[in-house]
Amino acid sequence: MEQSKKANNVRKLFKYVGKTLLQGLLSGAVIIFIFSLLTDRSFFSIPHLALLVGIGLSFSLFGLVNFLAYANPFDEIQYYVERISQGDLSTSINQKKLGPLATFGEPLENMRMGLVKLVTHLQRTGHQVAQVTNEVTEQLYSSEDVIQTTEESISKFSYAIESLATGTRESATTMEEMTQGVQRIAETSVVATESSQSAADLATDGQGKIQSLTEQMNSIHDSFEDLAKTIRLFAEESNRIGEIVEAITNIAGQTNLLSLNASIEAARAGEAGKGFAVVAEEVRKLSEESNQSASQITSLIKGIQDKSQSALSAMVQTNQDVDKGISGAKETELAFKKILESIDLVNSQIQEISAVSEEMAAGSEEVAASIEEMASHGESSKSSIHELLDGTSMQAEVFAKVQNTSDVLKQSSEELSKVINVFKLS
Repeated sequence: MEQSKKANNVRKLFKYVGKTLLQGLLSGAVIIFIFSLLTDRSFFSIPHLALLVGIGLSFSLFGLVNFLAYANPFDEIQYYVERISQGDLSTSINQKKLGPLATFGEPLENMRMGLVKLVTHLQRTGHQVAQVTNEVTEQLYSSEDVIQTTEESISKFSYAIESLATGTRESATTMEEMTQGVQRIAETSVVATESSQSAADLATDGQGKIQSLTEQMNSIHDSFEDLAKTIRLFAEESNRIGEIVEAITNIAGQTNLLSLNASIEAARAGEAGKGFAVVAEEVRKLSEESNQSASQITSLIKGIQDKSQSALSAMVQTNQDVDKGISGAKETELAFKKILESIDLVNSQIQEISAVSEEMAAGSEEVAASIEEMASHGESSKSSIHELLDGTSMQAEVFAKVQNTSDVLKQSSEELSKVINVFKLS
């Protein structure tokens, strides 16, 4: 390589000397031509030719000296710049080879050091950008999976809320029908009370006592499961109402037996027992009506219990946080004392039925109001869930756009690293 460089320098030397000789001859010819015109001497005279040769040789000598003085410095600068253009910033310029061009050494070296600092900074920055881009990309992919899972869970929960709202509306309709039935029982009880009060004047030896019905529900847990607990409370109330209806049926049967006994006694009494027989007949009719109403309520309660159970099952399946256990209501214990053969006892029993019917009506209205409120909360929750689902979808779209931008940034970072890696710093 060194021999090739020397041969190249020799070629450059001859070429440069030849150019200077040609320039000298041309310059000399012009000067001699002008001088010959001014002096009227021949251009091709011996002195003129000698002067022409002298000028050419002088130019050649000057070119030779100039080439020998500046050839190596220019070669060093050329070699130095070529290394930098090829990305090699590891070697400093040789100040000794610059000769008369030594003043260019310091600026060229400052330029190289500036490029080294710039490339070093770009490499460090490119590495940091690539690292951050990779981390952001991984986080974006992870966040995309989480958002997709959340969106699926919200969709399932929304479907469960819609099912629960449908079941709640059906339960509200059934509860309204049951309330109307209870009100009919209350109205019938009022009529029965009036009839039994008339019979009480004829049957003074009858008196009785019925133990009051105690109702108590376990306290409802303070948590998100208010909807399920309201349904459980409603189911338990329905069970208790069934027990009360059963008690009413028992009382109606006993009243029917009592009216039959009273009719027999009135028949034995003859003319004096006709009024008592009329009252006994009214009591019997009242007993039959109460029994029919109780049967209707039992059917309604069974339908309500089935729908309540369906709504509760839907709630349990879709929300694992809902308390699956339900506090059992204390069984209503009905204890009746010995039923005396007295219309006064019948009166007391009918009055008790009337009071229970009023409580049932009031309780049914409260449960209906609770179910209506539950349905309202369900609709609100449904709307909120749809808004949340829309927001999650928009967030997923934003993440997708950010992910695309991150991929573009990552690609640009890789391309920048390829460009920077071309440079050799040490």
